[in-house]
Amino acid sequence: MKPIYSTFLILAVLSSMSLTACKKLFDQPDINNNPNAVTNIDLPTLFSGTLLGVSLLHEDTDVRIASMWSGQLNGLNRAHLGYAQYIVSSQNFSWNTIYSVAGQSRLMQLKADSVGNKWGKGIGQILEVLTIEKATDLYGDVPYSQAFDGNRFPKPVFDSQKAVYQALLLVLDDAITNLSASSGSAFPTKDFLYKGDVSKWKAAANTLKARLNLHLGNYAVAAESAKLGITAAGDALVPHGSSIGVDVNQNYDFFAVSRTGDTGFDGAYLPVLLRSRINSANTKTDETALFNYFFKTGITATN
Repeated sequence: MKPIYSTFLILAVLSSMSLTACKKLFDQPDINNNPNAVTNIDLPTLFSGTLLGVSLLHEDTDVRIASMWSGQLNGLNRAHLGYAQYIVSSQNFSWNTIYSVAGQSRLMQLKADSVGNKWGKGIGQILEVLTIEKATDLYGDVPYSQAFDGNRFPKPVFDSQKAVYQALLLVLDDAITNLSASSGSAFPTKDFLYKGDVSKWKAAANTLKARLNLHLGNYAVAAESAKLGITAAGDALVPHGSSIGVDVNQNYDFFAVSRTGDTGFDGAYLPVLLRSRINSANTKTDETALFNYFFKTGITATN
């Protein structure tokens, strides 16, 4: 029995040593810290990534679903056929990306404040407005006044759409003030949209004010803001290249490259509506320009 007893004793000692080693392993203070995760980032790089995130938010599946459910487009095959028939679940409407990008926009502003860069803060404010406006345009009441502070507000309240629009207008006013400062940095080497041209960012802010006031029914105010807004067609567009999987517009990639035939205008209400108004022979309802905008190919804007 002695050899068996000795074997058990050795196993017990080894097990004890193993458990002790495991305990020490999990007692390490950095066990939950990913050494490859970014813990800090400079403001210009943060801006570049945030601008890219905002751009992609306007080329994602949300855009196509909204187009289908508003009658502009129809789903004809695969997943988009289901979307057109309202076969969806909560997984199709994740807010994670929207609020992650909005949070990066808010972080931009905090970093800009820390170095006294008013131009950088103003740009961050515009990007925040673009992101949160998409959220409330699509979903109505959304968290905003208590968003971006999970420690204080782990369950942020849902603000009414009207309250969100009004709050965003105040943010835009502040952004315009910041962009009117005598000096600052607008990240010209990182800005693939306006190349650091502060005047163009101010125009974008005024165009956003016009849009928000239109949504609120403040038409006269919207018209005044529009006069100060974007005037060049190219300044309303995110520039893209022609390399698939690199810099091409994601909607173009979907419609014309990777998922041709999944969506189309067959069965959509918009072409029917526009044709009926064109054929009415009433010059006040001639929608030829809108028809060309939606359905004609080969019409481009500079840049």
